Amino acid sequence: MKKKSNIIIGLIIGMCVLFVGGYYGVEFVMEKNVFNKKIVNDKLKKQQQEEEAIKNGVEDVKKIITSESDFSYDDFLKVDIFINKYKDDKLVKNDLSNFIMGKVEEYLNGNADNKETSDKMQHSIDRLYSEYPDNKAVVDLRLRLYEKIFPKSEEEKNEDTSTQVTKNTSTKLTSYDGMLELENNYPENDYVCGTIKNLSNRPYSYVQVNVNLYDENGNQIDSTFANVANLEEYGTWHFEAIVINSKRVSKYRIISIEGMR
Repeated sequence: MKKKSNIIIGLIIGMCVLFVGGYYGVEFVMEKNVFNKKIVNDKLKKQQQEEEAIKNGVEDVKKIITSESDFSYDDFLKVDIFINKYKDDKLVKNDLSNFIMGKVEEYLNGNADNKETSDKMQHSIDRLYSEYPDNKAVVDLRLRLYEKIFPKSEEEKNEDTSTQVTKNTSTKLTSYDGMLELENNYPENDYVCGTIKNLSNRPYSYVQVNVNLYDENGNQIDSTFANVANLEEYGTWHFEAIVINSKRVSKYRIISIEGMR
């Protein structure tokens, strides 16, 4: 009888242990599910916030480009930094790029020819060219724009048709107008450094150099740039473009020089 009682007590204790263990097991699973759900929700919220920021940024850039107000230094940087940061986002790569190209096309086909508009068009298409150098439509549009902004003089036209070789045969990288020239460049610690010279007798209110960064296999992994305000006539600028995560970078290429009068 005593043995039977012990068995019954043991069964009761075992059932209690199973019940308590099961309860806490369910609680643990529920807490884990709540935690995982919170992580997912936080991730979705962050993603939605970034998408909203990109959407608003695209609209801000469009407003800057279409505004009749002066193209300020702050506007210049806003366009520059935003496109550089979100160049791989489809809203920037497609929607904003197509918008900019459409506005440049309108400018080329229209009669508007004031400095503020030409500066906006020039910098916008230069920025696209810096980020998407293999986009033939961007390259062609940029060429047409620069031909309108910097028309050749009669002397230059005559040089084009002359049988005599009188042009500068330098292979150094220059801005599209040919008046900003890259004299040298070299890597130093966490920077790409170099010197740019103003070859003209007119100052630039803003100059920027754009650099692509590559890994050891030649794949582009990032880009950087440096800029300066007010480069005087025949002046030189010693630039330093910072390289973030320089340990990943094995090569670099300076792809363009931009200048705003």
